[in-house]
Amino acid sequence: MLFGLFGKKAKTQEPKLGAMLADFVLHRQVMAKLEKAKSLVKLGRESEARGVVSQIEHTLAAYTERDGGSFEAHVLRALVHMEMGAATQAITELEGILSSAHFTLSQQQRDIVAGELQRLRRQQPRGARSRGEQPWYTTVYGCQNCGRLVNFVSMRCPHCEWRANSIEEMARSMVLSNDHLKIPALLILAREVSAGRSPRDVVRNLDALAKDVLQQSQWTDVAHRIYALLDENDAKSARFMRDVRCCTACDERVLWSGSTECDHCGAQLNWPELVRTLVCVDNLLWLLEQRVEPSNSEEFSELVCVLIVIFTTLLRKQEPPSPEQREYVLHLLEACKCVADKNRGGIVDTHDLTEMKIYLVKADMLEDSQSFTTFLFRELEFFVTRMKQGVAL
Repeated sequence: MLFGLFGKKAKTQEPKLGAMLADFVLHRQVMAKLEKAKSLVKLGRESEARGVVSQIEHTLAAYTERDGGSFEAHVLRALVHMEMGAATQAITELEGILSSAHFTLSQQQRDIVAGELQRLRRQQPRGARSRGEQPWYTTVYGCQNCGRLVNFVSMRCPHCEWRANSIEEMARSMVLSNDHLKIPALLILAREVSAGRSPRDVVRNLDALAKDVLQQSQWTDVAHRIYALLDENDAKSARFMRDVRCCTACDERVLWSGSTECDHCGAQLNWPELVRTLVCVDNLLWLLEQRVEPSNSEEFSELVCVLIVIFTTLLRKQEPPSPEQREYVLHLLEACKCVADKNRGGIVDTHDLTEMKIYLVKADMLEDSQSFTTFLFRELEFFVTRMKQGVAL
C-alpha cells in the first residue's frame, strides 16, 4: 500500500498474466526477488539490484530452455520483462507463446496473452509501432455523464461514479471513444457535456452509431464482454478521485497539486509525491478538457492518451509511470511546442521544457485567461519536474 487511500492496493479487474500463474511455485519465488530488486533500487543500491535481477534471469533461462520450457515459465518471463519496463523483450516473449506449436492454450489463456500483447504493442512510442497497429497509445472514452476522459468503461467513472446500466448505454460509450472519434472531438465533447449538454446533442447520430455497433458481430461481442466485466466487478473496482484530493480535515476539494495546506480550513496537506503527481495529472487533463485549445497534431492526441494511461496507473495501481513513459510524455509535450488556453489568450511555450514561458495575447485574452494560463503553467512545471526526476513512492 502506497498512500493509504483505498485500503488494499488496487487490482486491475481484467484477467492478467499473473492470474494464470497462481499455482506456479516459481512465480511466487521470482516475484519476491523482483520486489527485493525494486526495493534495492529505491535505496540507491543499484549494483545489488542488478545482482538480484541477474539471478532471476538465470533461473528463468534454466526453466525455459529445458525441453522448450513450460507455458507458465514463458509467461513468467514475459511478466518479469513487463515489471522491469522491458516492453520490447516482453512483446517478443508473448509473440513466441502465441506462435509456438509447443503449447496447447485454452481460449481464455490465448485471449489473455493476446490482450497483453496488444496493449504492449500500442503503448510503444509511435515510431516503434508496427504497421497495421492501431495508431493511438490507448483507448480513451468520454464519460456520458460528466464528459471527463477515462481509460475504461468496464468500471465506473473515477470522476462522477457513473456507469453504463444497459448494453445500449455501453454501445454509446464505445462510440464516444477514439475508436470512433478523434481526440480533439472527445475534448470538445467533454467541454459540452460538462456544461450540461447531452452527448446525443453533441454527437447527433450517437444512437444510430451505437445501434450499428450492436449489429456488427466483432463489436457486439466486445460490448457484451465489457458489460459483463462491469457487472461482475462493479463494487470491487471502484476508485474515485474524490477520495484522493479532498482535505481530510474539512472534506473540501483541494485545487492545486502543489498546495501544502487546505485553502478552506488551513490544515496541513502531507500528501506523498505519488498523490501530488496524480492530482497534477488530473488537473492537466481537466485543463485539456475545459480550457486548452485542441490541436489537430498527432503529438497532441498522443499526449492526451499517454496522460490518461499515467493517470489510470497512478489511481488504480498506485504505481508511478515507467521511465519509458516519462521520457515519451516529455518528448510529446516538447513536440507540441505550445499549449494554448481558451481563445489563445494565454500560451505556454513548451518547445524547451527547461525554460517554459508564458505569453499573454492581449487582443485574445478573456477575463480569466491570465489566471488559468498561470494555473496551467504551474501544473506543467510540476509535471515536467516529476517526469524528469521520477516519482517517489
